[in-house]
Amino acid sequence: MAKTQHKYKGFNLFFKALFDMHTNMSWRRDNNAVVAIGGNRLLMLMVCMGVFALLAQILLLREFLVVFFGNELTIGAVFSAWLVLIGAGSLLAAFLVARWSEEQLRALLVALLVLAAFFLPLQVWAIRVVRTALHVAYGEYVPFLSMLASLAAILAPGCLIIGIVFPCACRLAARNLSFAVSRVYALESLGSMAAGAAFSFWLVWVMNPLAVAALAGAFVLSGAAGLTVVRTFRWMLGLAALVFMILACCPVCLAPLERASVEQRWRSFGALPSSSSSPSASRLLAACDSRYQNLALIATEGQMTLYAGGQVMAVFPDAVTGEHKIHFIMAQKPDARRVLLIGGNPGNDIPELLKYPLEQLVHVELDEKIGRLLAPVATSAYAQALRDPRLVQVHVDAPRYVKQYSRGEGRFPFDAVLVDASEPATIALNRFYTQEFFRDICSILSSNGFLYTAVGASDDLQGETAFLSASIAKTLHAVFDRVLVTFGTQNKFFAGATNSPIILVRATLFRRSSGADLKTRYFRPEYFLSTDEISPDKLDFVERRLAAIPAPANSVLKPVSTFYQIALWSRFSGSGLESLLTRFARLRPGWMAGALLGFGVVCLGMGAVLGRRRHEVISVPARRSLGAGGSASVFYRSMLVLVMAATGLCGMALELILIFIFQSLLGYVYSKVGLIVAMFMLGLTLGAFGAPCFIRRGTCLRWCAMMGIEIMLIAEAACIPWLMTGLSSGLMPWIPWGWVEASIYGLIAGSGALVGVQFALVNELLKNAAPATPGRDTLASGQGIAAAITNAADLAGAALGALVVGVLLLPLFGITAACYLLAVLKVASLLCLLAAQRVIGVVKPCDA
Repeated sequence: MAKTQHKYKGFNLFFKALFDMHTNMSWRRDNNAVVAIGGNRLLMLMVCMGVFALLAQILLLREFLVVFFGNELTIGAVFSAWLVLIGAGSLLAAFLVARWSEEQLRALLVALLVLAAFFLPLQVWAIRVVRTALHVAYGEYVPFLSMLASLAAILAPGCLIIGIVFPCACRLAARNLSFAVSRVYALESLGSMAAGAAFSFWLVWVMNPLAVAALAGAFVLSGAAGLTVVRTFRWMLGLAALVFMILACCPVCLAPLERASVEQRWRSFGALPSSSSSPSASRLLAACDSRYQNLALIATEGQMTLYAGGQVMAVFPDAVTGEHKIHFIMAQKPDARRVLLIGGNPGNDIPELLKYPLEQLVHVELDEKIGRLLAPVATSAYAQALRDPRLVQVHVDAPRYVKQYSRGEGRFPFDAVLVDASEPATIALNRFYTQEFFRDICSILSSNGFLYTAVGASDDLQGETAFLSASIAKTLHAVFDRVLVTFGTQNKFFAGATNSPIILVRATLFRRSSGADLKTRYFRPEYFLSTDEISPDKLDFVERRLAAIPAPANSVLKPVSTFYQIALWSRFSGSGLESLLTRFARLRPGWMAGALLGFGVVCLGMGAVLGRRRHEVISVPARRSLGAGGSASVFYRSMLVLVMAATGLCGMALELILIFIFQSLLGYVYSKVGLIVAMFMLGLTLGAFGAPCFIRRGTCLRWCAMMGIEIMLIAEAACIPWLMTGLSSGLMPWIPWGWVEASIYGLIAGSGALVGVQFALVNELLKNAAPATPGRDTLASGQGIAAAITNAADLAGAALGALVVGVLLLPLFGITAACYLLAVLKVASLLCLLAAQRVIGVVKPCDA
């Protein structure tokens, strides 16, 4: 022990000197003062920390998704890096709380909170220029390893601070508060819940990203001001918090900085020149963050480019592309009367479609801010189209609109439905290519109507593009009687009933297009007579090639197209993950379930062997001596850590699955996604507040509660597929959609409550098994160390769940298999819990 203390002597002296001024001036020796300062102020600090953490997470995630062209892998990588780095901060804090005094920890927290407030705006700026630092060319994807390196470098300062704060706060609160960890955890979750709801319902509408960063900084500075006991410091930090709050609430103050940083982002993309000396140089006309995505409008020599989420969404005026695209599609039915356009390029598509003798054109676009950006720079043709009484614009989620329209009575069917959505890079975008969505479209088509959609491809249909196209083709064949696919770098799909007029015969399409007698500047019907897209030989090749590829149909329950899109992204970005993804695709859920159960059985056997060596029944007071060392002690604590990690993984995975189910059944209602996150945080809060009811009633009840939580998580994971299957297939039509929505909220809150209770219970068991720290308050030190380890385990499990479930399990195996694997994981976790109990022996009646 003397060697250990000598080893860290220099380290401790350095920080003691660093914080000497604060600690010598601040620490009040009388106990009443300590209670007044340490209790309520620490709890308020954790509320502020919860607000800061969630605002920072949402803000940085949105920024990363723009520069990395967010797909499911990007989202999983950002969440995983965020959680892993916070967990690393918690483990670092375990070292600090065991060796530092409370005076030093208090001074450290104040310094770290101040740094966090100033780091966040710098992190936003760093993200916006990261493509320049990585030397990524315009339009290219960032390789996966470069992405991970930049995530670690940019997120590390803030995440490590967030991770350090929680265990240190638990250590400081343990002296003054009973059940300190539960309270600290609950109030941090409460702050995150409030921040999530506020951002989704209010902040996203009224504040730019730098203003949100300033608001988060105001909260964390307020927490630092409440923590310090030096009046001068308190006034200085309070004044700094007030300045940050004024900057957040006054958009004019930060507008020049926001504009400069946004322009720097697009220079980093290569969309803006490094200098604007040339009069023909590209210019940023407008940029904003909507509730759904980042939008930017850039002008280059009279041509406008609209970017959504960092990628090109529309280029206009572009009459050449617009005319060829629309008139190629509409040659299938030039006499269509009612057309539904989902997504697309409104500046080009809408004017061209209105050249046909339509009675009504319905354009569904979720983000209404797109129209606001385009209106000031609209071409005369687009402006005239917007005034056309035949045009109906609908700003709702497209799958939700189609589902509701199909269930409406007395509504007229559509003669053509054009689905021009982004490719299925995420599970949310995958909904536009699922069997369920196509079935809903089929129900709103007229008897001779048709559906059009398209995905990127290659001429020879090799690799990941071939599997993506084959999956979409097989999905369409499962719904429609006839499906036709064109040749080329974009596979265009036309689908309809048996009597649908869809055809890819050159002469027929030429005759139909000529008979439409439309005035076009660049497109001519003679195009059909020579284009390779509908060459008979190449059409035959496409049909045979797609039929030979063993790709499954894409559905809500199994969004396999997202997996193929991730593999395609890996190839385009040069990440080299294709072989790894292929190996994962070969795995079978049964093998994984068997491995998990086998691991649990082995752990249970080891626990029985170690427990048999302990001849006496262990009383509760003696349990603290378990931390003295030895194989039994290490095994006992390892099992508890594994149980907490499995619960963190299961909680995160169930939240992701339930959000996905919410989107699939009720539409991508973004305003309610914030409420979903808030419900999970509410569950964490209630669970942490309720955990002391089990803790104070004795050891026996703690173990019973732990096992009950395991069983309830197993039951929830096993029941979700049954519920999803019944609702998506229409087997439960008597259940109102309002009840379905409420049920999903309840399941999410319930998952959070179970995670919150188990966090507090595992922390209590680890605290009792922790070794005493010489020279420190044993209770407070044990609380801090146990809180650090429990938090790190929870976050590590959640990080793994965010990456594995969203990227692999859901796309590859589907919701049903993913949920059953989660249930098996919790069965293995239950066996680990039983193994830990066997190690300490069977506790006699439920004594305290």
